Amino acid sequence: MARATGYMITYDDANYMIANEGFTLTGTYTTGLNCMNRSEIEAYMNADTSYFSAYATNRLVPYNLLHAVANTAPTFPTALTSSTQTSTSITMNWVSTDDVGVTSQVLWWGTTAGGTTNSTTLSASATSYTLTGLNASTSYTFYILASDVEAFSTASNSLTQSTVAPDTEAPSVPQNVSAVQPDPGVGSIAVSWNASTDNVGVDHYNVWRSINNASYVLTTEVSTSVTVSANDGESDRFQIAAVDAAGNTSALSTTVYITVNIV
Repeated sequence: MARATGYMITYDDANYMIANEGFTLTGTYTTGLNCMNRSEIEAYMNADTSYFSAYATNRLVPYNLLHAVANTAPTFPTALTSSTQTSTSITMNWVSTDDVGVTSQVLWWGTTAGGTTNSTTLSASATSYTLTGLNASTSYTFYILASDVEAFSTASNSLTQSTVAPDTEAPSVPQNVSAVQPDPGVGSIAVSWNASTDNVGVDHYNVWRSINNASYVLTTEVSTSVTVSANDGESDRFQIAAVDAAGNTSALSTTVYITVNIV
């Protein structure tokens, strides 16, 4: 990456000169010294604002310019896209390259209505990030900067993406629940049911089991079948409910009954 070969120093709010690194400027100035212009240095380099302190009138001022704007800033991140959206999160992906090496990246974001006023500092190698804790059904705008030892890059393309509406729809009720003893000589019960449907997707099933009319006991299954052990002569009953990732739960299925008979 090319480094700056000279710096612009302004004085008396109007005049300027070009100096090399390490140059010391002395003299009497009415309104003090600044380098380049303050807002540009801060925006591109995150410079310490103490370097821009005002100097008193008629004071001999030594001024070493400690920062410079590089001739070549990092290549700005490209292809900022969003791969996944939920009601409370948005995942972004991008590409960032630099001819010397990016030291960090800064993701700027905010609601489209309120502006990109929030920032998150990311590692130099990051190419994706998931923002969580967002509001449902809300439009957000994002852009990202890459930074090397000299300067921030220009901004990537901006991305506007909305979170989705919250999922409040429960899965369908599991159908065709059955409970059978697969092997008459073994104390086991095979329970199965048809897969439920959901507007987003079923996460798991709640399997409720009662033995000999005792209280129901809950277990969970991600598949549509389960085999449980049982004792000879016991009576079991089962009900199934489907649950999605948002926690919406279907109504219980019809109850199935079975009495174990080991022969």
